[in-house]
Amino acid sequence: ASKIPLNPIGCGFEDKTTSMTPKISVIVPVYNTGEILRKTLDSILFQTFKEFELIIIDDGSNDVSIKICDEYAAKDARVIVIHQKNAGICAARNTGIKIAKAKYLTFCDHDDLYDPRKLEVQYNLAIHYNADIVNVGYKTVSDVSQKSELIQMELVCHDRNELKNHILDITYLQISTIWNKLYNAEKLRDIFYFNEDYTKGHEDINFNLMLLQHVEVFVSSKEVLYEHIQRKMLSTSAKIHKETLYGMKTHIKNFMALTDSFHIDMTKNNILYYRNLSRILRVYAVYSIKADLLKTSFLSDMKDLHIPYTHVLWHKFHKEIPIKDLFVLWCIIAKQYRLLYFALKCYVSITKI
Repeated sequence: ASKIPLNPIGCGFEDKTTSMTPKISVIVPVYNTGEILRKTLDSILFQTFKEFELIIIDDGSNDVSIKICDEYAAKDARVIVIHQKNAGICAARNTGIKIAKAKYLTFCDHDDLYDPRKLEVQYNLAIHYNADIVNVGYKTVSDVSQKSELIQMELVCHDRNELKNHILDITYLQISTIWNKLYNAEKLRDIFYFNEDYTKGHEDINFNLMLLQHVEVFVSSKEVLYEHIQRKMLSTSAKIHKETLYGMKTHIKNFMALTDSFHIDMTKNNILYYRNLSRILRVYAVYSIKADLLKTSFLSDMKDLHIPYTHVLWHKFHKEIPIKDLFVLWCIIAKQYRLLYFALKCYVSITKI
């Protein structure tokens, strides 16, 4: 992406008498976060870009999070706090979306951290390119192993034709997160909401897949401006539930709907399409086993997927796809659902994943 001159305009708490029209709305759902919440809120409020509102949705907390939310609202004019009964992360985000005043919206998980320049960089890129989505790099850190990983992509798509050429790269590398993205919610208003049926994960993936069917300008910077901390105790998707499988199954269907919207011909040498699809299917199949899905239910689910053009995969791409993914796809192509079930049972048991 083009380098745009940045003009820091200060940071810190804003006096309660301050009045402004926000250019960005930052939405943070909170649920029993504890004292960790302070670091998250400070990282947002101490931005070089000041013209934003911070909407905190307390989703039925019963710990010190309630007090912390109200404390920050009392001392900073940009902070708005809504307390509601526990309804889940999607409902909490939708509450924030409904009251947001800004043209551009972004999100933050209640235990993650913003780089001080995150909003400034994203806003400048959004204005410069008239972008519908501005993506930035992020770092994931495990609170257990302390291992970290950087996820980055440099890309500018000025219109749907350019986006079509890169959509499979985007879905492979950047589809699963919302907190490192700035969205033009004004343009996407009619579809800018979260499906509240997703209660155990995959809400972010399906949200992005839905939006990308209507996006024209997509910009991604390699600058790492968000830190996602994987905390075992706080993650909403750390455990596998049957509701998780619902989100994953919808992910498969939404991915195929997205490729249809771009009229991508899967029968051609489109290795990226099959890498995307094979990975999704393998993870879905493994998660089905981990969730102790009954054998009959597993077989029914596999038969119900209706994956198109899978015969093409075997002839053209079988040497370019990881063996684990390839095995799952071969079983689906050959309709060997029982073999797949028992093989995955053994795999999960041996690897203890």
